[in-house]
Amino acid sequence: MILKPGTGTNPYYARKHGHEIPNTLDKVLAGLCSDYQPTGATNSVDAAEMLWKGERIEFAHGSSETPAVTSPKLSYVPSAETFGRRPSLSTPASTPVSTPAPQPEIGLADLPQLLAPGQGWSAQDSQRQLQALQNCPADSARGVISSAFDQSVRLGDKAFAKSGWGAALMTGTLVTGVAAVVTAFTNPGLALGLASGAMAGACGSVLLVADARKDSNNSAILSDMGRRLDARTWGQEYDRHGSHGNYLADFKPGR
Repeated sequence: MILKPGTGTNPYYARKHGHEIPNTLDKVLAGLCSDYQPTGATNSVDAAEMLWKGERIEFAHGSSETPAVTSPKLSYVPSAETFGRRPSLSTPASTPVSTPAPQPEIGLADLPQLLAPGQGWSAQDSQRQLQALQNCPADSARGVISSAFDQSVRLGDKAFAKSGWGAALMTGTLVTGVAAVVTAFTNPGLALGLASGAMAGACGSVLLVADARKDSNNSAILSDMGRRLDARTWGQEYDRHGSHGNYLADFKPGR
C-alpha cells in the first residue's frame, strides 16, 4: 500500500477503494504481531499517544482494520470532482425582439410646423426661428439641420473675433484720447489729430461690437432651431431651458 505524505485519511484513496488507509504506526505494528489490535487513530501521532495511555477504539465487529467508509461510487469525472457537475439546462425558445415602428420621414414642408410655440418656446421665439429657417436652403430636413449648425458655429466664431477687435480698438481709443488731452496745451495741432483718431476709433469699436452682437444673436437662433428640428426627427422634444430663447433681436441675415 502506498502511503501519501502525512498519515491518516486519504480522501482520494477512500473514494476509490471504499475504506481509509490505516495510520502508519498501526500498520507497522499489525504487521509485526498478528494479535495486535489497531488503535483506530487517524494518524501516527494520535496512535502513539493512545498506545502510551493504553487506549483503544472499540470496533463494532472486532475487526483489526479501521471502519470502512461507505461512500457511493460515482463515475470518475475530474472536472465534475473539482468544479461539480454542470446541470443541463433546456435552451428556451428564442423570443423575437419587437422592433419599434420606424419614425415617419420628415420633409421640408413639415419643418415650419415643428417650430411651433410650445415646450417653453414663445411665439416670438418660434417666429425668429422661422426667420432663420428661411436662411437655410437645402434639399432635405437633414440638410437644413446641418446648414443651421454650420452657420451657427461660423457666426459664433465671427462674433468672438469681432468682440475682441472691438475691445482692442476701444482700448486704443482711450489711449489716444488721453494723449490728445495731454498734448492739447503744448501742441494743439497734434491734439486735434489725436482727438479725431480717437473719435474714429470709438465709432469703429461701436460698429464692431454691434455687428458682433448681431452675429451672436443669429448664431443662437440658428443653434436652437437646429436642435429643435434634430430632436423632432428622433421623435423627441427639445425644451427651452437656460439662456435659450428670448433673443436680442430678429434674425438678420448677413450682408
